[in-house]
Order: sequence, then C-alpha cells, then structure tokens
Amino acid sequence: MIPLDASLSALQSLQRAQANVAHNVANSMTPGFQSAQAVFQPTPSGGVSVNLKQTHSPYDESPDDFSDEPPDNDVDLAHELTQSLIYRRAFQANAAVIRTLDETAGNFLDIIA
Repeated sequence: MIPLDASLSALQSLQRAQANVAHNVANSMTPGFQSAQAVFQPTPSGGVSVNLKQTHSPYDESPDDFSDEPPDNDVDLAHELTQSLIYRRAFQANAAVIRTLDETAGNFLDIIA
C-alpha cells in the first residue's frame, strides 16, 4: 500500500474514533449510558480500521438496593479527553504525511515539466 492510502485510511479511522469520543462525552450525564471504545486494527492492505467495542455496562451488575434509579454510566471524562488528544495528534501526523506527499508530487512534476 502506498503511504497516501495508509494515511487516508488512518484519517478515516481517527475521525470515527474522535466521533465516538464526542458521543461518549455528550452522553456522560445520561444515567445508564454504556460507552464504547475505539479498537484500531491493521488491514491486510496495510491500512488501519477501527471497530467500536462496548465497555462494561452498569446494568450488568446486580444492584444492592431495588430502587427505581438507573445505575450511573461508565464514562471516564479524563480518559475520553486523553483519547481525544491522542487522536488529534495522530490525525495531524497523518495529515502532514499527505501534505508532504502532495508537495513531493508537485516538485516532481515541476522537474519533469
């Protein structure tokens, strides 16, 4: 796989992972919300894909009391913020690869012309 395809694949996966972080944060105050985490996997063609994996559900535990209150959610805002920063930096790095490839191709075409 050429670097352009690998970087484009990474950008798409990172965008999906960042959207998942936004979804988790937006629902952080929703009682009983079950968050999902992004799991990145290499593809056979050399790129990367992302799958969303549901985390531990607060409904899986048997409550000690029988109240009508739904259990708390499982969103860790510190973890979500950290993941968001990691995805942002990875996105910037892959965008830089694409810019460099574009500049290199432009320079090559200038030399040929």
